Amino acid sequence: MKYIHIKKLVLLSVPVFMLFIIACGPIFQEYDNVEVTQGKSLDEKKIIAERLIGQVRDNGILNMVKERFPDLTETELYQFQIFTHIATVTMNDQSRSTVYVACSFHYNKPFGPGKSIVALCKQQVEAAMKQQDHK
Repeated sequence: MKYIHIKKLVLLSVPVFMLFIIACGPIFQEYDNVEVTQGKSLDEKKIIAERLIGQVRDNGILNMVKERFPDLTETELYQFQIFTHIATVTMNDQSRSTVYVACSFHYNKPFGPGKSIVALCKQQVEAAMKQQDHK
């Protein structure tokens, strides 16, 4: 008897899930990052990464995205993210942790502007890093 109830639940859940997928559409993501090469310790690198993110935001990254992609809605603009990412890399049995500034954009159009938006963000992070090198 329990098997029949579970089967009905599964059969009812599949159409609901399919409607959700059809209504929302597929989600695409573009992602790229820049390694923080300044700083000696992981803590120093995290502080530098946060400073770089602040500088990119202060330089108006969202306004740049709006100017280059005027068709984006406010909802779509909220899908743009810039954040720190800590990763451990292992090569030849040697592990090291490092910090990245990551740029990400989620969108629901197969040929949307995600790649261009992430490339713009990465370019701005690299420019901010060069500015910090010269200080």
